[in-house]
Amino acid sequence: MRNLTLPFKVFLAVSAGSFAAIIGADRSGRAYEAAQHPDRDYHNTRHRMLEQLDADASQSERAMRWANDNRYSIVFGSWVASMGAAFAMVSRSPMNTAQKLVQARVYAQGLTMAVVIASLALEGADMKAAQSGDGKVTAALKQKRRLTDADQWMDMVEAEEERMKEREARKVHG
Repeated sequence: MRNLTLPFKVFLAVSAGSFAAIIGADRSGRAYEAAQHPDRDYHNTRHRMLEQLDADASQSERAMRWANDNRYSIVFGSWVASMGAAFAMVSRSPMNTAQKLVQARVYAQGLTMAVVIASLALEGADMKAAQSGDGKVTAALKQKRRLTDADQWMDMVEAEEERMKEREARKVHG
């Protein structure tokens, strides 16, 4: 790091800060849009149902659900951590800085691939449990999957049909 030029050091600092600012702005923008969305009540109900599922789940089920929902953050975090650990390991070797960076990247890439494969294995286990009819776990998984965006349109169509029936009933009785 000491041998890097000042412009490159500044670039690294600015790009890391910019990355963090972009991620924060994106999350804030999504939260604002969700608050302004006309289907906010639907999403609030959906959120309460997900919280109820979490309350009924065991600690290990909650941990697995959290890991499943945050898998990309976990992969990125493991890459950053493994890059730091690998560079600390390699830094004692008698190599120049470029060789140390390449060696650390190779180690970090290997660990990151292991985390990605573990993430895929967890997803496969979830899918297999959902297909096998594994009692309470299957019901909770199916309920969670139903509450995710995959079938959200079906719930929205159902809600709109209910509103249409209510309007028709008011016209007939009103």
